[in-house]
Amino acid sequence: MIRNLWVWPISIGVAATAVPAQPTIDRLAPADSVFLANLYSVQRSMERLKGTELWTLWQSAEVKGLRDKLIEACKEHLDEFFEELGVDQETLPLPQGDLGVAVFPVEGQAGGESVGFLLLADFGDNADAALGLVDAVMERAEADGDLQYTESELLGRTVLTFDPSDLKVLGLDDMLLNDMAPVMPMVDPADLFESITKLHFVRDGTRFMLCSDLGSLRAALEVIDGDDRAGFADEEVFLAVREQLGEVDGYAVLLTRELAEMLAAGNPMGMMIQQMVTRILGDIRAVGAGFRLGGPSLIIQERFAVYMPDGTAGLTALIETETPRRDLPSFVAPDAVAYSRMNFEFDGVMGFLRDLGRADPMLGAWLDMFLVDHGAKIEQVCAALGPQIHNVVTLKRPINLGSLKSLTAIRSQRPGQVEAVLAEFAPAMGMEPRDFLGHRIYSLAFNPFMMGMPAMPGVDQEGLSIGFGGGYVMIGATSMVEDALRAAGRQGLPTLADDGAMRRAIRALPGRSAIAWGLMNVVDYLEYLKNFNAMMQDQMLGQMREFDPRMAEQMEAGRAAQKQFPLDEIDLELLQRYLGPVAWQIRAHDEGFVGSSYLFEAPAQDN
Repeated sequence: MIRNLWVWPISIGVAATAVPAQPTIDRLAPADSVFLANLYSVQRSMERLKGTELWTLWQSAEVKGLRDKLIEACKEHLDEFFEELGVDQETLPLPQGDLGVAVFPVEGQAGGESVGFLLLADFGDNADAALGLVDAVMERAEADGDLQYTESELLGRTVLTFDPSDLKVLGLDDMLLNDMAPVMPMVDPADLFESITKLHFVRDGTRFMLCSDLGSLRAALEVIDGDDRAGFADEEVFLAVREQLGEVDGYAVLLTRELAEMLAAGNPMGMMIQQMVTRILGDIRAVGAGFRLGGPSLIIQERFAVYMPDGTAGLTALIETETPRRDLPSFVAPDAVAYSRMNFEFDGVMGFLRDLGRADPMLGAWLDMFLVDHGAKIEQVCAALGPQIHNVVTLKRPINLGSLKSLTAIRSQRPGQVEAVLAEFAPAMGMEPRDFLGHRIYSLAFNPFMMGMPAMPGVDQEGLSIGFGGGYVMIGATSMVEDALRAAGRQGLPTLADDGAMRRAIRALPGRSAIAWGLMNVVDYLEYLKNFNAMMQDQMLGQMREFDPRMAEQMEAGRAAQKQFPLDEIDLELLQRYLGPVAWQIRAHDEGFVGSSYLFEAPAQDN
């Protein structure tokens, strides 16, 4: 059948070990690619993962039951498929080296641009076994008469070409779509496959490539054979983002302008939206993300980048101010599960709105009328705020539906200016003013930011408040605002930073200043999420028993099927022995922003 695919790797023989490192996906991808993702070495990443506490947790005896269930869930829908192929899942070959994908525009059949892709996987020592699996799949489809393919020779390799719609008989179409969805941002994989009429598969040594465009596949093979033509790896935007991401095990880069142009081709509305987004956020040429596993007391480090070669503009120009990371405010209590601080130049809002209006005459006409009516009030409020915005999330125990609460505290040198504007509009908004420990609070009996939540006891019953005191304007759940006003301005109160793990996480952040930074206790969040579903069901069952006992019995009977697997199976006390906090920060530079986050291991003494 496809035995010719074995000829090329055999012909190169043992000399393959002396061949220099093969070009990675960034060298093989067309220069006009819009998205690229690459994992440099699957095997090396697995080795790094095995050196972390996360792997220790995964291999622990306490997790065996959950581990077996997860493996069984993954295998269940594939058992019949592989059994028919005569393939043992236990020996299923996995990639060992590079694993990457590139997305790029190609000329469509009816003219204009369509979407193409190139997928690369290096199976290393597993290459022959991987080809055996491909052979089994193709033979089955061919025997059933449902797969039509052709063999051709391309630069000394055998290429199999077939229609992707034929994969439906194997059930592989859904598998491919599901697997590709996470690495295809802003592109619907279903639309991608609808526009692709041919797939081309080739083996080159230990590496396999699948490409939707034969010309792009030929160009990639020519690079492998020594052609030094420029590719995506030589593009200025790509190089800039890779430099921002630094040393990582894997990364993804998305060229925003090129992607927008490709998706909006021939669509005037799409082009208008792209221009509007640029005016609002500035010219963001690309975004990137990368990760690195392991490190001192670390499980994973993540990095991301926003590349703006012309500098910030619009709203991004209002968030680029860096300030030192100082002690946490006194209202960030030890029971906080998350804290963040960002800077925003409120006094630049009016200038931003005016610039936006001048850039777009149609929008400008509406903005002019809006600013005539409200501009003075906006300017009065914005002149009194910022730049620091603090956000705190707490988890009150025992846990109920209302346990997770948040507070936003905006630094203000002249809070009276903000209160004067609020006092003018408060009656129409239904907000009642009151004095609280010498401070002023305006409260609503309900929380408008939680309107999507069910109206049940324990959910959003305390309402929303805006408080003024301690040099802040505070917005959040009423109890949070009251607690923050009690603590505001007081010295020596315990804070989240008094926790040893959190303190070490803060010290591990590089540099001394940032435009934004924060902390999060992952296990606490998981604890709330784990309980939330059960609490919601309890509430609904309780109400249903009053109105329709028979329906309540049916709901309770089906409750087991609604479990959140694997979340309901997780032992949170066990997680606390292995997983520490997350710390993150964002910094500004002349060409955009770079950020990093760190998931720490739990302190050794806690294991």
